[in-house]
Amino acid sequence: MTLDVTNRGEVAEAALPVDALAVRLRLPVGWDTEAGRWARLAEVLRASLAAVGARAGEALLDHEAVLEGRAPGGRLLTVPLAPVSEVVSLEVDGVPVGLEGAVRERDGARTRLCLARALVAGARVRLVVRAGRTAWSDVPASLWEAVLLEAEALEGGDPSDALKAAARRLVAPCRVLRLGRA
Repeated sequence: MTLDVTNRGEVAEAALPVDALAVRLRLPVGWDTEAGRWARLAEVLRASLAAVGARAGEALLDHEAVLEGRAPGGRLLTVPLAPVSEVVSLEVDGVPVGLEGAVRERDGARTRLCLARALVAGARVRLVVRAGRTAWSDVPASLWEAVLLEAEALEGGDPSDALKAAARRLVAPCRVLRLGRA
């Protein structure tokens, strides 16, 4: 059983590296006084963060995420995001489940949640977590470079897709490979 990310909350605007993107785009002095320019760059960065994070299987900056799927049975749930800083809530078949006694443990590139009680196999699970790093400086260099390249491609309208291809190459070593039967 895998949990699928069905909803990603927004990254706080203060955490977004809008100034770094402005420098990369070589925007002139006073660019931030233009009406709507800051908000536009923030939205472009959010889209870039989502794209790069999805490719890498990581939550780059702190936000709330909703994950849904079917329970495999047993006490372990594997969360397909990293790093997870907090488990906010858990619902099984629409009924809230207390998280008392649950243990969150890091399992390589993923987080596992070991529950106090076992889940019935096939039960519908809805998990809400806070995932991501607290500051832009905590994001690995190759991933923040990929985010800025992706944002530059989105904002500049790169017709050759060279910037997006470069971003994909930067993310490739960070991807988690799943080996085994499908």
